[in-house]
Amino acid sequence: MVHIYGGAYLVFSLNSLGLPHFLANWFNALNCSCYGMTISLLAVHFIYRYLAVCRPNQMNWFMWPHTIVWMFFISEISFEWWITAVLYAGETPVIDELVKESIKRNYNLTKGDFIYAASLYYVRVY
Repeated sequence: MVHIYGGAYLVFSLNSLGLPHFLANWFNALNCSCYGMTISLLAVHFIYRYLAVCRPNQMNWFMWPHTIVWMFFISEISFEWWITAVLYAGETPVIDELVKESIKRNYNLTKGDFIYAASLYYVRVY
């Protein structure tokens, strides 16, 4: 699920399997990684369609062994999304405190009930 509050957004899920916290965070990051993979697959698909319609003589870019390059490209993008979600968008006390009340009010969850990857763009000063 995605939750946006103030200057932060969270991609969170319940740890319904009871996994250790770090492993549950890795699986949540894998969810983000799959989104990045989907976007890169769409990009490759549009390149393929362009070549198929407008430049059919260049379709060899999608024949073996060039397919290894496309698979590497998609895997690399996916891995970068995973690394970003694990290392740079991890849980922080600042975001915990910021979204604590909002998560409780909207989903009736406390800190131990879910795991998340998040980014904080700005903090409102009242």
